[in-house]
Amino acid sequence: MLDLISRIRVSFIFLTAFVTYQFFNFFYFPDNIIFGDEGRFIEEAINLYQSGEFVTFGSSRAWEMPLTAIIYSLILTFVGNEDYLIHAVRFFQSLLLLIQGLLIKKISLEIFNNELSSKLALLIFLFYPFFIFYQGLLLSENLFITFLLLSFYFLYKWGKHEQFLNKNFFITLICFSLAIYTKATISFLPIILMAVYSLFRSRNFIKSAQVLISSFVFLSILMSPWWIRNYLIFDSFVPFTTTSGKNMYLGNNLKNKTGGNDQRIDWDIKFSESVSQLTELERQSKYKNEAIKFMITEPQRAIELAFLKLKRFYSFTPNAPEYGKGIYFWASLLTYSPIFILSIGSILFYRFKLSELVPVYGLILYFTFIHMIFIASLRYRLPLEPFFIVLAAQSMILLKSRFTN
Repeated sequence: MLDLISRIRVSFIFLTAFVTYQFFNFFYFPDNIIFGDEGRFIEEAINLYQSGEFVTFGSSRAWEMPLTAIIYSLILTFVGNEDYLIHAVRFFQSLLLLIQGLLIKKISLEIFNNELSSKLALLIFLFYPFFIFYQGLLLSENLFITFLLLSFYFLYKWGKHEQFLNKNFFITLICFSLAIYTKATISFLPIILMAVYSLFRSRNFIKSAQVLISSFVFLSILMSPWWIRNYLIFDSFVPFTTTSGKNMYLGNNLKNKTGGNDQRIDWDIKFSESVSQLTELERQSKYKNEAIKFMITEPQRAIELAFLKLKRFYSFTPNAPEYGKGIYFWASLLTYSPIFILSIGSILFYRFKLSELVPVYGLILYFTFIHMIFIASLRYRLPLEPFFIVLAAQSMILLKSRFTN
């Protein structure tokens, strides 16, 4: 009877969350796009739907990873009309958010084995303002987070068994590859995460080396369609995208004074216009070389920018002026700041629980380092926040227990 009541309560929470998402999708958000980047993903999806070719800006062939455009084009095929695409994707992504909530609950149980903590993490996640906002945007973040959480769920399932080449090993890498096909940020991180996690679990260097080699081979097989496709187009090995050089330069140049990523003020516009006349691979190389040159010749300024980007990445309030005031300011301050502080508390409380938490810590450190080098914003921090919520929920339960005692 108690189990039935618990299921009814959870079902009611999911239903309430789903209705909340639809209210925002159909009544709060406009019928058109909110962020400029949404237009790029819509354009890619329409072009893929009409021509079968994955192209960005009319000519770039590997500007970003293709899976978001593929999924959006499938939705477009289903609805049959471009006018309905935005609402159809928002509805689809609201369903993904419910799946993510379920995965958060399961990941919390895998790490802390605490039912109350997992339910609290689920509740916080489903009604967390940032996720409600981003599920209504046609960006790659929502899909990326879904595949990332699936990867971590199966990673923890895999880590519990002695035999490393089991089905969960392969499922984990398949999910990680889907995350990479959506957003290239994590690149080869899954290989390192799995090897380090194996080392902390087994204390066996030989087994960890086997995991490293096996995961590298299997992930390479999974990524090979993209590599072959790019080689046929560019006659050169392009492992991920051709945007990293541009982002690296945007975050590392003399014009950047704040660590920001606004192309109107944070880089040399004339230089960018001259580079835009080059081929796609030439642009990638030119931007990257210019950024490296800046970091070598201006090391002190490069370090200052890195810390400014760190500050932006973990800011309690939005960096963009249009979102740094009013309801967005207070929603961020009153939700993210306590979650972040409590997650730090959990890291301190469970500093000896490394074998379970090392994948989460590895992901956080990697994202922090990458965005200190390239560009940083709250949007790029979003994939970490489900894990902050898991840590914060456990902190809340621990604090409650100590106060009660």
